Amino acid sequence: MLNFNCGKLLEKGGIQVKKKLLAIFLSFLMVLNILIPTMSYAAEDSSSDKTSQKLIGHIVFDIEKTILGLGYVQEPIIVPIYEGQTGAEVLISVLGEENVSYSGKPTSGFYLAAIRDNDDTEIDGFSTGRRNPGWLGERDYSSSSGWMYYINEKAPNVGMSSYNPKDGDVMRLKFTAAGYGADTGSGAKRDALVTAVAKINSSSNKSELLSYKNVRAAYKKANDAITINSATQSEVDQALTDLNKAVENVASDSKATPMTGISLDKTEAEVFRGEKIQLKATISPSNTTDDTAIRWKTSKSDIAKVDQNGLVTARGAGTCKIYAYAGDFRAQFSITVKKDTSKKFEIEDGVLLRYNGDETEITIPDGVTAIGEDVFKDLTEVTSITMPDTVTSIGDYAFSNCKKLTSINIPNSVTSIGNYAFNNCAVLPDFQLPTSLVSIGDNAFYACKKLTSLKMPEDMKTIGNNAFYNCTSITELTLNEGLESIGSKAFYSVKMKSLEIPSTVKKIGDGAFFYCSVITGDVVLPEGLTEISSELFRNCSNITGIKIPDSITSIGDNAFYYCQKISSINIPNKVTTIGDGAFYSMKLITNVDIPESTTTIGKNAFNGCSALQSLTISNNLSSIGDSAFYYCSKLSSIKIKDKTYEEDSIYDLSGVTTIGTSAFSSNSSVENIILSKELKKIPQYAFRNCSKLSNIELPTSLESIEGSAFAGTILTSITIPASVKSIDSSMVSGVTSLTEILVNEESSSYKSVDGVLYTKSGELVIYPEGKTSTELVIPDGTVKLTNTLSNKTKITKVVIPSSVKEIDGNIFTGCTSLESIEVAEGNENFKAVEGVLYDKSGETLLIYPAAKTDTEYTILDGCTSLQNNSFRGNNNITTLNMPLSLKTINSSAINYANKLVNINMNEKATKIADNAFKSCSNLKNITYPNTIESIGDYAFNSTKITTLNIPQTVKSIGKNAFAGCSSITSEVVIPEGITTINEYTFSGCSKIQSIKIPEGVTELGANAFYNCSSLKEIEIPSTVNKLGDYAFASCSSLKEILIPKGVTEIPNNTFRYCGSLASVKLPEGITTIGKEAFYACSNLSTINIPSTVTILKEDIFYNCYELDNVELPSNLQTMEEGVFYNCRKLTSIKIPKSVKVIGASMLRNCSKLSEVIIYSKDAEFGKTVFGKNSTDLTVYGYAGSTAETYANDNSVKFVPFTSKVTFKVDDVEIDEQGVAEGKTISAPQAPVKEGYTFVGWFKDVNDITTKFDSQNTYDQDVTYKAKYAHVEMLGAQGKLIVNDKSGIRFGTKIYKDGDKIVEMGTIILPQNLLPKGTSLTLDTPKIAKSVANVLYESNEKENYVTYLGSIVNIPRAQFDRAITASSYVKYKDNKGNEYTVYSPYKDGSVSVNELTKLTNL
Repeated sequence: MLNFNCGKLLEKGGIQVKKKLLAIFLSFLMVLNILIPTMSYAAEDSSSDKTSQKLIGHIVFDIEKTILGLGYVQEPIIVPIYEGQTGAEVLISVLGEENVSYSGKPTSGFYLAAIRDNDDTEIDGFSTGRRNPGWLGERDYSSSSGWMYYINEKAPNVGMSSYNPKDGDVMRLKFTAAGYGADTGSGAKRDALVTAVAKINSSSNKSELLSYKNVRAAYKKANDAITINSATQSEVDQALTDLNKAVENVASDSKATPMTGISLDKTEAEVFRGEKIQLKATISPSNTTDDTAIRWKTSKSDIAKVDQNGLVTARGAGTCKIYAYAGDFRAQFSITVKKDTSKKFEIEDGVLLRYNGDETEITIPDGVTAIGEDVFKDLTEVTSITMPDTVTSIGDYAFSNCKKLTSINIPNSVTSIGNYAFNNCAVLPDFQLPTSLVSIGDNAFYACKKLTSLKMPEDMKTIGNNAFYNCTSITELTLNEGLESIGSKAFYSVKMKSLEIPSTVKKIGDGAFFYCSVITGDVVLPEGLTEISSELFRNCSNITGIKIPDSITSIGDNAFYYCQKISSINIPNKVTTIGDGAFYSMKLITNVDIPESTTTIGKNAFNGCSALQSLTISNNLSSIGDSAFYYCSKLSSIKIKDKTYEEDSIYDLSGVTTIGTSAFSSNSSVENIILSKELKKIPQYAFRNCSKLSNIELPTSLESIEGSAFAGTILTSITIPASVKSIDSSMVSGVTSLTEILVNEESSSYKSVDGVLYTKSGELVIYPEGKTSTELVIPDGTVKLTNTLSNKTKITKVVIPSSVKEIDGNIFTGCTSLESIEVAEGNENFKAVEGVLYDKSGETLLIYPAAKTDTEYTILDGCTSLQNNSFRGNNNITTLNMPLSLKTINSSAINYANKLVNINMNEKATKIADNAFKSCSNLKNITYPNTIESIGDYAFNSTKITTLNIPQTVKSIGKNAFAGCSSITSEVVIPEGITTINEYTFSGCSKIQSIKIPEGVTELGANAFYNCSSLKEIEIPSTVNKLGDYAFASCSSLKEILIPKGVTEIPNNTFRYCGSLASVKLPEGITTIGKEAFYACSNLSTINIPSTVTILKEDIFYNCYELDNVELPSNLQTMEEGVFYNCRKLTSIKIPKSVKVIGASMLRNCSKLSEVIIYSKDAEFGKTVFGKNSTDLTVYGYAGSTAETYANDNSVKFVPFTSKVTFKVDDVEIDEQGVAEGKTISAPQAPVKEGYTFVGWFKDVNDITTKFDSQNTYDQDVTYKAKYAHVEMLGAQGKLIVNDKSGIRFGTKIYKDGDKIVEMGTIILPQNLLPKGTSLTLDTPKIAKSVANVLYESNEKENYVTYLGSIVNIPRAQFDRAITASSYVKYKDNKGNEYTVYSPYKDGSVSVNELTKLTNL
C-alpha cells in the first residue's frame, strides 16, 4: 500500500524542505501513469499559507544537479498548486525562502541566482569551484553556469515568475555549467519516471515500501536513470517498467536489509607523484541486500586519479579528495601529492615514470623506451624536450599543459601518442610526426594553436577524438592512405584549405570537421563509409560540393548544417533516415531526390534552404519532422517519383502519415497540397504563411487541426471531414481570402451555418475573415460566443439571438467598424441599450462598440461594473460619465480609448482593475472618489494625466499602474495603507519631482521609479526592507539617498545612471551589493560599504568618475569583474585579507590610481585587474603572496610589507594588516557588543594615550586591542501632556565595572539642528544637557544604574518634530587621563507622536 503524507518535513542534502501538500486524487495518479495497488491520502496541512487560494491540482517537482554527478537538491515529490501561483512561488514554497537566492519577485521579474544545498563535494573537470560554500548557482564551476527549468521535458520561453503551473505538469530544475542547458541530459525523456519516483517520495509509507528488496532495488535504479546524464531512453523506460512492476508485486516481495554506511581503510595519505595506493571500502552491514557496487571518484584528476577498484594513482602536486559511493552513502580519502626531488628521473624497465627536476630544457636519458603517464604534465616553464631514439610510445598526459614548450623531437621509433599527450601545449611549433606512428590518442594535440601544417605518416591507422581540436592555425592537412578511423571532433575548427579523405577510412566520428570553415572545393567521402555522423561538416561554410558514396545508410543530425556554398547533394539509395538539421540553411541547393529507402526526415532537416525549388520523394516516406522545410520559400513542388501531375505547384504528401509542427511554414510558393488518407493530425503552424496555398483537401482520417495550421494562406474555402473532433479557433487566422468553412453533414462535432463554423452544441468557433457582409446575424440555437469574432474589421452590426447564454468578454476586440449590437427579444441573459451590450439586469456593461460615434456617454444607472475590454479601442468617445451605482472597473475596461479626455467617477467605486485606462493616450482629467481601495496593474499606464491625487483609502497599487505617465507634474503622496510599491509603478514618470512614501511601506519593487528623471529627492521610510532591481535607475536628478536599516541587499542596477547622485548612506546589515548597482553614477563621490557586505558584484561602480575614496569592509570575500572600472579619481584602495577573489578588470582604467594595498595572501586574480592605469601604480602586499605573483606577471611595481599590525577583541584576533615602510593603515570596524559602546583601539586599554592614530607609520609589529565602555542608551518615553505640552525622556543603562566614572548625562537636540554628517557631542551647538543626578534605577547586585535625560515643554504644534539624543559618560583611566564616551539613540530620532507606538522603558 502506498500512502501519501503531504504534510511531513523532508530532510534532504542537509536542508529542511517544507512541503505543504494536499491530498492527491486517484484520477490524477492514473493520468500520471504509475501502477499503485491501493492508495490512502492525508488531509491538507492546515498551516498552509495558500488556504485562501483555490487548489487547482498537483505537479511533480524536483531539483537536479546531475551534471555534477551529485543527484538531487530536491528529490522528486508531488506538490499542490493554487490558482494564480507561479513556478517561482512553487520553488520557494518547497525549499523555503531562506534557501533560495534571487532577484526580482516570485510573481514578476524573478531571476534565480543560487540554491542552498549544503554540499561540500569537490568536483573534477571544472576550472573553478563554488563561489559561496553550501550554495549552487550562477557562475559556479563556469562563467556560463546557472539554473534552467523545464516543464514537461521542454524549456519554456518565459521566466519562472511568468509560468503558471497546470495540473499534471512535471517541473524540473537542472543545474547547467554549459549555458542554456546544453549539458543537462542525453535527450532521454524522463518525466514519466520522475513522476513514478515522486509518488513514492510523497507517500506517507515510503519507508515501509522501501523496506522491500525488489522495490528498493528498482527505486535506486530509477533514481540512477534520472540522475545519470548519460542514461539512454531504453534504460529510462526499463527503469520505469521495473519500478511499476516492483510496486505492483510488493505483496510477494521479501524484506530488504538496507545499507547503513560505507567506510574506507585509510582517511589520508601523503605520497610522491606516480605512487599508487590501494583503498579498501567496507559497506555496512555486510549482509545488506542493497546493491553493493562502489563508485569511485576524484575531486581533481590532475592531482590523483582512481580506478573503479579503488586504486589511486598520484599524478601532480597538490591535495585532493577521493570519494567512494555506495547507495546513498559516501566515504572520502584525502591525498597530498609531492615531488620526490631526490630523484630527477625515475625509470623502471625502460619506462620513464616520473620527472622531479625543475629545468626548462630537458634531455631524456638514453635507453628510455616509453614516456609514462603525466611525466611532464603541468611543467609550465619547460621550453625544450629531447628524446632518445629508443622511445616507442608516449603516454597519456605526458606533456599536457607544458604551455611554454617550443621545441621537441619525437623519434621515428614512436608508434603511439597517448590521450592528452600534448594537450594545451599552446606554443608548440610544427614538428615531424614519426614515420612509424600508428595511433594518435584522444585530445592528444588539443589547442596546440601554433601548429600550421600536418602530414600523417603512411602507417597511421587511428586519429582519436578531439585529437587536433581547436588547432586553429593549421592551414595544411594531409591524411594518409591506410588511415581507417577519424575520431569525433578530431579536427574541430582547424583551418585547412582543402580536405582529401583517404579511401581506406571506414569510420568518421561526430563533428570530425565541425567548424572547418576555410575548407573550399569539393569533398569526396570514401566508399567504405556506412554513416555520415552527426555534425560531420557543420559550419563548413565554404565547401562547394560533397560526394556521398552508395554505402551510406544514414545521415546524422546537423551533418551539413550551414554548409551554405554546397549547391547540390546526392542522397544514396540505402539512406533510411535524414537526421535533424542535416541540411539546415544550405541556401544554394535547388533540387533534392529523396530515395525510396528513406522513411524519416528529421526536425529542421532542410530548414532555411531558401533556394530549394523541388523535392522528389517516394510513398515510403512516412514522417516529416518539426520545421523540416520551414522557410523553404521557393519550394513549390514535392512530387512522388514516376507519378504524373497536372499542377506544377503541388506538395504530394499522400504517403506521409506524420507531419511535424511548422513543417512547411513560410513556404510561399506552394499552391496545392495532397494529404495522406491516414493522416490524423495537422499540427500547429504546419502550413502557416504558405501565402500561395489556395487548395487543400482534408482526408477523412483527420481527427484534429491545431492552431494556425493554415494561417496566412489564401484558401477561399475549406471543408471539414466528419472525422474531425478538434479544431483550434486560430486554424485559419489571418486568411482574409476565406469566405466559407463547410462541414461534412455526418460530422458529430461541428456544423456550418452560412459558411461560419460552429460546434454541434452551439458554440461559434471560426468566422471566416473573407466574408464581406457588414451585418452578422447569429443563428438561433447558438448558445456560446467566444472571441473568434475578434479583429473582424468589416462587421458594423451584430444581432444576437435569444438562445445565446454565454459571451466571451473579448469577442469584439479589434472589430474597429462595429457600431451597434442588437439582442433579440426573449434573451434571458443579455440586452442591448442604444447599441451597447449589457447583461440582462443592466448591472454589467459588457461591450461598447468600437465605432460607436457618440463623443460623450453616460453609463446606465444601476450598472455596478464594467466588463473587461468593454470600451477598448473606441476612438470617438471623449467624456465618460459613471453612475453612482458603479463600483468596479474591471481589467482593460477602457484601455486604448485614444480620444478619451475626461473620466467622471462616482463616489461608490472601490476598485480600478488591471489595464483599466491603459494607453488612453489623451486621458488628462479623472476624478478619484474617496471610496477607491485598489488600483490595478497598468491601470493608468501611458495616459496623459497631469495631477495625481491618490485617495487615502487606497490599500494597493498594481505594477506599472502609472508607468509612462510622463505628464504628471504634481507631488505624489502615497497613501498610508500601502505596504508595497510594485514594479514599474512610476516608471517613466519623467516630470515628477517629489514623491512622499509613508512609514509602513516595506518594499520598493523592481523599476518602481525607473527613469523618474526629474525626481530630486525621496525619503525611503525606515520600514522598507527590500529594494527591487533598477528601483531608482535613471533617476538622473536624484542627488542623495539614505537606505534604511532593514534593507539587507542593494539589488542589481538599483541606482544605475543616477548621474547626479553624489552621496549614498548604506546601513549595517547589508550583505550584498548587486551588479551594476551604481553603474554610471558619474557624480558619486561618497559611499560607505557596510562591514556586513561579503560580495561586491560585477561593475558596481563602473564609470563612477568622481569616486575618490572607498573603504572596503573587513569581511569582504569576493570582488567580481569591473567593480571599480573607470573610476578615474580613485587614487588608492585597500583590499582586506578576507578577499579570496579579485575579478577581471576590477580596477581597470582608474587612471589616477597610484597604490593598491592587498592584505589577502591567496586571492585569486582575474584578467587585467589593473588594466591601463597610471604608470606610477604600486601594489603593496605580503612577500610570496598571489598579489606579488600577479604584479610581477603584469609588470606592475610591487613593494612587500615590512611590518604587521594586529587588531584584537577580547584577545581574539579579528584583523591583521601588513604595512610597508612609511605607510599608514586604517583601523577595522570593531564588532558590536550588545550593551556596550566602542571606545577605540589602544595598545594599552588602560592608557587612552596609546590610542590608534590613522597617521601613524610602523617599523615593527604592533597589536591594538578594542576598548569598550559598558554603557548603552536604551530607548525613549513620552511624558504626559499637560496644558498642550509634553516631553521626551531618554533612558541609559551604565555598569560600574570599568574606568572611574566622573560624570554622566544626556544631551538632546532637534534632529534638524544637527549638522549633516556629524554626531551629537557636548561640543554640538544648541544642545540641551541633562546631568544624571537622579537615578531611575540602581542595581547593586549586578552593579549598574539606569538614569533618564529629558527634554520638556514641547508644544503640541511640534509633537511631530524629530528629536535626537545621546548619553555621555566621562571616565578617567588608570593613568588619570579623562575621556568621554557617547552612546547615541539607536533609532536616530523620535517625536512625541511616534512614541505612542514605542515600548516604554
